[in-house]
Amino acid sequence: MKKKKVLIILYNLSKAQEHEWFVKYMNRNLFDFRFVLINGGNGPLHEFLKKENIPVKVIKYSSKKDMPLTVIRLFFMMLFRRFDIVHAHLFEATLAGLIAS
Repeated sequence: MKKKKVLIILYNLSKAQEHEWFVKYMNRNLFDFRFVLINGGNGPLHEFLKKENIPVKVIKYSSKKDMPLTVIRLFFMMLFRRFDIVHAHLFEATLAGLIAS
């Protein structure tokens, strides 16, 4: 069975226990996870994902003026990777993910 490609977009989260549990306990033989951390790099979650060998991309975001570039980056990531599932948390991540998809 082919792995499902899952993109998880998070905004401004540096520590998220539930996402760590998700990564630890989901079957990696069935799912190929990738994370995008919008304005959340270099925190405990970022370090945890790197330690677990989960691909993670950090997008810098300082204000609403950064939204167009964030959407463009997500759009091209989605275009080339063809994700089966996209999951987003919080307003900015959800807005950017919806527009990009």
